[in-house]
Amino acid sequence: MIAPTHLVFGITTEMLTQASGISVYLYVLGNILPDIDAPQSFLGRISYPFSKHLYERFGHRKFVHSALLWLPLLILGKIYFEPLYYLALGCFSHIFLDLFNKQGVQLLAPMSNKTFVIFQYANRVKTASKAEYIIIFFLMIFGCAAYEMNEQGGFRMTLSRLIGSYQLAYDRYMDSGDKICYINGMVRSVNGETFYTRSKVVGVEGKYLVIYDESNNKLVRVPIEWKFIYCYIEKTKRSWNNLKLEDVYITMQSGIAFNYDPKKKKWKIVESGSDVTGFVNYEDSKMIFSNSSSDYSSIFD
Repeated sequence: MIAPTHLVFGITTEMLTQASGISVYLYVLGNILPDIDAPQSFLGRISYPFSKHLYERFGHRKFVHSALLWLPLLILGKIYFEPLYYLALGCFSHIFLDLFNKQGVQLLAPMSNKTFVIFQYANRVKTASKAEYIIIFFLMIFGCAAYEMNEQGGFRMTLSRLIGSYQLAYDRYMDSGDKICYINGMVRSVNGETFYTRSKVVGVEGKYLVIYDESNNKLVRVPIEWKFIYCYIEKTKRSWNNLKLEDVYITMQSGIAFNYDPKKKKWKIVESGSDVTGFVNYEDSKMIFSNSSSDYSSIFD
């Protein structure tokens, strides 16, 4: 395969894994690195005359394309140095694609000269042929789809939206950490009413999600009070502000806050002048708190 095929394949598969940081660049580099043994390749021209020396010493698609060269680096990288793992993983991605070429790859060089391929000769792809450019075109389409999927929250988010399962939504919320999340979907309430909602998730009480019904200013336990016919979790980039308080009276100046009492294992809306014990989550709220043992107050933004 030519360099653009390997690059597009590497970028597309990287999007599917949602890797980040330097590992992305090393993985994409690994997708073209084995072709350093070919002086006429993109990387070979950049690294000339080193690539010429490799070609004269080992040949093309032999030792530098061998699993025996990259497998130890993959294992060592996984155990000791993660960037090396992603580089070697990219090299395996390159080798995998070359198995579809008519020439194949000597996967066990230098121990064996046997050439490994996928498909019979007539069904394999000739390098830089029309068929390969068609493959690049479809990989680019698939890459755009992978990019859009990442923009929507990744594979799990896409799967969750397609299936609409409450359990998937619950699991995704539990994996969200301190991020503010919304639950979107079609609800059937206990009185049989059906409606669509986009509501903020406050937290959990055991296996139940607790969400804020803004229109009625109340907390709703799902699926006790609301049963979702279809739903998914939308995770935002914002995080909750969190306080841990003991027997504190809170006066809300603006916004809204939610209190979780670890003893009662219940969430409640913080009302002005209410006694709060436990954790308070809030977003863009201002509040004054005080207690009876000491005369003080503070405003949190």
